[in-house]
Amino acid sequence: MNWMFSKGDQHLENELDADGNPIMVTDKNGQEVIAQKVVSDPGTAFNGFGMTHTYSGSMSMSTRIYGMFNFGKHRKVQAIRHVITPSMSLSFSPEKGTAFNGWRTLSPYYDKRGSFHDETWYNIYSISGNHNNASPPGRGKSATMSLSFGNNLEAKVRDIRDTTGTGSKKVKLLDQLNINTSYNFLADSLRMNNVGISASTRLFNKVSLSGNLNFDPYAINEQGKKINKLNIIATGVPLRLTNASLSASFALNGKGATDGDDGTRTGKSGGGGGSTGSGATASYERIYYHPITGEYIPGGYVYYMNSNAPWSVNFSYSFNYSKSYSYQSTTKELIENKRFTQTLNVSGNIKLTPRLSIQATSGFDIMAMKFTTTQLSASYDLHCFNIALSWVPMGQWKSYSFRIAANASALADLLRFKKSDSYMDNMLR
Repeated sequence: MNWMFSKGDQHLENELDADGNPIMVTDKNGQEVIAQKVVSDPGTAFNGFGMTHTYSGSMSMSTRIYGMFNFGKHRKVQAIRHVITPSMSLSFSPEKGTAFNGWRTLSPYYDKRGSFHDETWYNIYSISGNHNNASPPGRGKSATMSLSFGNNLEAKVRDIRDTTGTGSKKVKLLDQLNINTSYNFLADSLRMNNVGISASTRLFNKVSLSGNLNFDPYAINEQGKKINKLNIIATGVPLRLTNASLSASFALNGKGATDGDDGTRTGKSGGGGGSTGSGATASYERIYYHPITGEYIPGGYVYYMNSNAPWSVNFSYSFNYSKSYSYQSTTKELIENKRFTQTLNVSGNIKLTPRLSIQATSGFDIMAMKFTTTQLSASYDLHCFNIALSWVPMGQWKSYSFRIAANASALADLLRFKKSDSYMDNMLR
């Protein structure tokens, strides 16, 4: 329920010429009628009071069906389990385009150009320029049944790392395979929604795969427009593929550790004649002697002792397919437009010190045979302040940004220095 504190109005007025006489036009029956126009009045604040209501109800149910295929304990693949999760939901929403919710109609009319306008709907609470914050409910009613079928496959295999020969482990063959659609019993036409299929799994517990398919159950006419006729009746094919996608990703990471001072050793003298501290400062040491020549260095220099450099690299591939239609009225030809996109992406991150990290992202468009946006960035935490650098070295979005700001949110806008070169500057040059 929404409260409305402003009401508007729309009505028809006769079109007048320069002399104030009604403009006459010819209707479809050849008779002269007076041309009219729509006049809108959004109303003023608090010129009226009203309420809008929406009602809906729903219910759902689901269960699980288990299937087991046993091949024997002594086989490499001992068993495969299939889990089916069907679910169904019903929802109902009555007609909301009522006078109580502010809906009104305008009678059919002809404008001064002689164009006919059929009966149109408008809402007194949503006329352009109104003073209401809330929007009234849209017209229409629905009674929808949604269906979904989930699938999962797991295998029980022999564990070769078990020396007893009796151990086993579970391996996921298919994380999920979902099929879903819905049907609106109260729709005037095109009652069935698209059928969607999605699946995902992991190969060798390293490579993630996922895919989606979208099918339209209705056919198209000679101009490429969807019609209220099932595709299986029109063409003999049950469903019409509209778009598809596939993605794969793979990640590598490591601690980047070496056999050196990792910042946790305390109370020991450094080989260069310095001493380590404790806690966070144990990652650094002031060295007074050259590590190779042994020469004394007056004042010394700070030497970073923590050789750990955690890193990660992510690779991903994406494929997308979509199909649309365009009708050439001059040649009366229907053109099928198929679009394919394929991209390879890579991103990496390395933490050189506990407070300094460097990131890089890039990609390659296989269909266009060119690189996508490449970005290099780094950040350095100075405890009270943070230094951030971002650089896009090439392409349409070529730019850079250098920023120093306080870490405290209350001072971030006050104590800040920023220097940048936006990609918009490149377009204006």
